[in-house]
Amino acid sequence: MADNISLTNYTVGADAYAMLSTICARLGTKLLPIGGKRALTAAYPIMQAALSQGSEVTLLNGFWYGGECSQSHVEVLAKHAESIGADIIAGVGGGKAIDTAKAVAQKLNLPCVTLPTVASSCAAVTPTVVMYDNKGRYTETINLSFAPSHCFIDTDTISCAPVEYMRAGMGDTLAKHYEFMFADDSEDASPSVAMAGALSEACVSQLLKYGGQALEDGTAAVESDALDRVVVSNIVTSGYVSTLEGKEYSSSLAHAMCQGLSLLPHVRKNYLQGDLVAYGVLVQLVADGHEGEAAKLYPHLRSWNTPVCLKDIHVTLDWTVLSPLLDEVVTVPSVAQKGISPEKIFEAMGKVEALADAKLEAPAHMAAEDVEEAADEMDFSAMENIVTDSTEEADDEAEITTTFDAFEELADFAAEE
Repeated sequence: MADNISLTNYTVGADAYAMLSTICARLGTKLLPIGGKRALTAAYPIMQAALSQGSEVTLLNGFWYGGECSQSHVEVLAKHAESIGADIIAGVGGGKAIDTAKAVAQKLNLPCVTLPTVASSCAAVTPTVVMYDNKGRYTETINLSFAPSHCFIDTDTISCAPVEYMRAGMGDTLAKHYEFMFADDSEDASPSVAMAGALSEACVSQLLKYGGQALEDGTAAVESDALDRVVVSNIVTSGYVSTLEGKEYSSSLAHAMCQGLSLLPHVRKNYLQGDLVAYGVLVQLVADGHEGEAAKLYPHLRSWNTPVCLKDIHVTLDWTVLSPLLDEVVTVPSVAQKGISPEKIFEAMGKVEALADAKLEAPAHMAAEDVEEAADEMDFSAMENIVTDSTEEADDEAEITTTFDAFEELADFAAEE
């Protein structure tokens, strides 16, 4: 069977939205933004300026996506988009908002463009949608016919976003490589899968080299070369990996750990998906027999202030609490194929706790070779007796009130509250 790979084109830079008119004019004439409230507040005025004079594209009023990428929200928004004659859908914001817009576009068979305002996921360039119910509980992942047509990455806007979202994106991006290695037992990969593997390795290299500086610059709301590199890795390169590798190589144990831990209400409410996935990478590496690699990665995650142990997310290493969650984790196909049991994952979690207790620290800009040297000196023998939209983004914004005409909240959503 022939591969049908659809990769999203992208524009990146401080003036990325200046290309909106030229690119969207090839796709349609009425652009409907669907996004988060903060995202629309930040992006809509720039979109207006880009499409105001002489543009063939009319910018319609933006609409809040509803707070969750759920089937009912997609239905409501699709009905509205159809009623006003929109012929291009724009996803604005973080992963859940963008996924909602992608699902609406798919339902109506319309082109979709994306304008990520945080660098927390690769949703802006992937042909997949992660669905939740209206309470934020994961339901399914849907594969779309095509990836978004174009992604506009305004680095000025992203540099002003809370830095925690870029950090979460870094955790999710790291997982692309380690989950690929977890799933790939064969050297006889297809060209697309081989390309995905090479790109995933490039992601790790960029993040370990520039991640600390990018977080410093993001904290200061300063655009920089380091920040730009990390943003492109988080959104574009990571997304290309997901698109090229196919579902059998993605969302392995690291993501399964995130989904399992997110069954705990306080974790689901208070911790970002990418941060939980980064913790899941450590557990996956240990469970898969790569304890040394986990020790090498740990100082980087710690220097980024990423959660690296259960203590960091206020969860106790207690079999009674964790076993129901781990029973769900091992149902993920790639985990089940490896034959990894809940007990083995629990043991790996204990070893990660011991790694954290050893307090292997690294300065934000420690050279990679120095980190590896420090990690190589770790004594794992003490571990042998020891037996987480979105959610992911700044998209949970139901408490925001504003008199801003860039977005409207459909009455159908208000009725759900």
